[in-house]
Amino acid sequence: MPFPFMVQDENVKLAKGLKRIRRFRPSSVPVCAMVDMRKWESKKIGVVIEVDYEKCKGYGDCVLACPSSVYELVDGKTTAPNIDDCIQCCACQDACPAKAIRHHSCQ
Repeated sequence: MPFPFMVQDENVKLAKGLKRIRRFRPSSVPVCAMVDMRKWESKKIGVVIEVDYEKCKGYGDCVLACPSSVYELVDGKTTAPNIDDCIQCCACQDACPAKAIRHHSCQ
């Protein structure tokens, strides 16, 4: 006979003196989703830009909206390789239809 705490069937009678312990129910536990957040920092001008790669669909609106050419699309996702050229106008954050860009100067 298996150990009493390993019993899966609710209808099985437990040995005298043992109490039934409710099984762990995953649906009752909050789920913490992993987010693929990419971060670019400029030590020169103190700007931080984060792009949520789960939300980014690679539309390229941020690339077109940025007057300083901070952004580029790489493999269908937004990158900010020229972050030192950022003028902190927030056009990228406003232009993103997926709301994937978080510009720390624009909060």
